[in-house]
Amino acid sequence: MVDSLKNSQIEIERQENLRRQFMMDVSHEMRTPLTTINGILEGWEYDMIPEHSRKRSVEIMQNETRRMIRMVNENLDYEKIRSAQVVLVKQQIPCLATLTAVKEQLSKKAASRGNTIHVKVSLPDLTVYADYDRFIQILVNVTNNAIQFTENGDITLTAHSEEGYTVIKISDTGIGMAASEIPAIWERFYKTDPSRKNNQYGESGIGLAIVKSLIDNHDGKIEVASELGKGTTFTIKFPIERE
Repeated sequence: MVDSLKNSQIEIERQENLRRQFMMDVSHEMRTPLTTINGILEGWEYDMIPEHSRKRSVEIMQNETRRMIRMVNENLDYEKIRSAQVVLVKQQIPCLATLTAVKEQLSKKAASRGNTIHVKVSLPDLTVYADYDRFIQILVNVTNNAIQFTENGDITLTAHSEEGYTVIKISDTGIGMAASEIPAIWERFYKTDPSRKNNQYGESGIGLAIVKSLIDNHDGKIEVASELGKGTTFTIKFPIERE
């Protein structure tokens, strides 16, 4: 009993430290765009922004506003998923067309880091039984994570079937992670070593927590294999529809 209480206290303290770090990260990330927007508005107020720069100033404010909205929406979405407020509408989804659509959506972002996205599907008519919007959300979050930690490399989205499951794999040739990091990446407040962060794509630190919750809601499984300096593979298994 003493050991159990001690372990519980250690876990409480760890979660509290993660929460504090998360709040610090979010506060910092919110302060940066707000400072940028305020600076531009002050420049307009005192007529310090040249006419030829005004269009670019509006674009910057729009981008920073979208960034803040995205952070807020991710947090709200996580709470809904975690508390089972999200209703899944499952259907048979074509893997090839869907993975290709995700590739097209993220190719520009991948190319900005020198990456190439590949799609490989075992059968042209292979399907996955899932909620379409949430399936896309899972793929985009995991692929974005691959882009974040890969530079001048390859990201491969594959799909095949095995007994009872449709299996989706997202592999990259990025920096990888230590085995000790893997269990913690699903936690809402977790952030990797600051030296490995890329704030352009890793703003809120809850993308993988959302992924884990969504896969649990699908009664699916997710596994991670990674090696420092060699890359990471996420393996996601969706149960095949039962008759």
